[in-house]
Amino acid sequence: MYPIIEHQLSNLIIAGVLALLVLGLTRVWRSPQLAHALWLLVLLKLVIPPFVDVPSPIPTSLGNADTTPPMAGLVEAATGSERAPGATPGIPAATSGEDGLVRLDEPAATEGTVSWQSLLLAVWAAGVFVFAFRTWRRHRALKGILKTSRPASRALEEEAAGMADKLGLRSRPSIRVSDSPIGPCVTIHPGKQVVLLPASLLDGLDRDQRKTVLAHELAHVRRGDRWVNLFRLAVLGVHWWNPVAWWASCRLKQAAEECCDAMVIWNLPENRRSYGNALLRTVEFLTENDWPAAPAGDAFGGPPLRRRIENIMRKQTQHQMTAAARVFTLSLGLAVLPIATTANPSAPAPPETTTSPPPPLGGTPAIEAVKGNAIETPGRAVPQTEQERAARRHLRGLDLEEAEVRLSIARDKLSSADERMRANEASKTEWMEAQHEAELAELSFKRAKMTADLWVEVDKREVEEAKRAARTIRAKRRFLELDRAEAQIRFELAHDDYDRISETPDADQAALSAARKEHALARLSLQRAEAALELFDAETAD
Repeated sequence: MYPIIEHQLSNLIIAGVLALLVLGLTRVWRSPQLAHALWLLVLLKLVIPPFVDVPSPIPTSLGNADTTPPMAGLVEAATGSERAPGATPGIPAATSGEDGLVRLDEPAATEGTVSWQSLLLAVWAAGVFVFAFRTWRRHRALKGILKTSRPASRALEEEAAGMADKLGLRSRPSIRVSDSPIGPCVTIHPGKQVVLLPASLLDGLDRDQRKTVLAHELAHVRRGDRWVNLFRLAVLGVHWWNPVAWWASCRLKQAAEECCDAMVIWNLPENRRSYGNALLRTVEFLTENDWPAAPAGDAFGGPPLRRRIENIMRKQTQHQMTAAARVFTLSLGLAVLPIATTANPSAPAPPETTTSPPPPLGGTPAIEAVKGNAIETPGRAVPQTEQERAARRHLRGLDLEEAEVRLSIARDKLSSADERMRANEASKTEWMEAQHEAELAELSFKRAKMTADLWVEVDKREVEEAKRAARTIRAKRRFLELDRAEAQIRFELAHDDYDRISETPDADQAALSAARKEHALARLSLQRAEAALELFDAETAD
């Protein structure tokens, strides 16, 4: 679960920074269309998986508080054992029986505990369920209102048809009127978009005001805001715990309303005052009835009322997104959406815990080889060639086969001892020795298998580290190449200046001396850059 948590934390950090950037941009660049696109980018960032990692001063990698050595932790995870006080990690405890023989105790079973990851997942799932249930209840209430609604009058249908043609709608939504005190909104019933209007509100509006309300709702249909609202609800359902998601969602809704206001004023410039009065009347109507907005619909009205009325009464209204705003939004999305933050290597790391190596063990060669491996000794350089990794895998495979053969021989010996014990041909001591030998062989086989699995993980880490080192080498060499190119250009410029001054009749000796020094300095800089590149190539040749 660690990668999921790290990705969510990374997206939260970047989305928070992006939200602050958008807030500043929208205060300087007054465009509701741009604000709507940018706040939509913030919500997209919360759900789009990252593809490119960039270092961050804020450590996003979640460390493990357990101080168990890597090898011991992996052994315990594979065997399901827990350590006794003073016991060596990953090694079963040895006890002495009454007969004087040493017995290897079976590892104690770990009691079932609830990890913090499971608890976190349970809390998140409960929040998703509560959010989905509340949304479903509101949607169900809206469906009940739609069932009891009635088609609009012929005059209202004609006004809506004329406005739909003016807005350029390809398919006209249905217009329905309800006696319930619900705000004007756009929804679907059944499978077709419907503009739902309250009858009590329409009765209090004149013809021009009614036309602007219709134009506003049809503008939502023209812009496709319903699908944006469905996406916004999905993001809120997953990120119900995230304040950035709620903030961006609120700003996105406000920007959508202002975009529809701009479309209405652009198409009905003579009805500015009527539109403002209709907005005030609608807000008053919603306040009196206290009806919640549709969960996935587009409701007329909403905050901030003062700014919307000021925008409505302005003489110039921008109803479309400019080309510059489109290019800026696209560039910002391509730059921000694919990236993820990673822990900065220069950030202070938690102190390392030193552990003493386990005591020498007998058994198969695989166990002896694991004691000094690269996992337990971080300072040791791991093999980097594929031949070494292949040889190492072959060795582990041979060790595993040897341990399996030893286990088969010990089991056969124990079976023979059982038969002889039943026939009174063997003593109890002989049978117990065979049993302990079988137990030791089984333990050796388990360790050999765990060793092979561990080295598979080591091989994966080595490949990842090799790729990361190769990228670092390429970047450093490119940097040195750029330094050499810059030094070459500076040398050529200094050489040209020196030739020009030296070829000038009656040249100033001071200027000639200065040019000669600049030429010598540029030559030394070029030689230094070339030497640095050659040194880097020599150091990385191996």
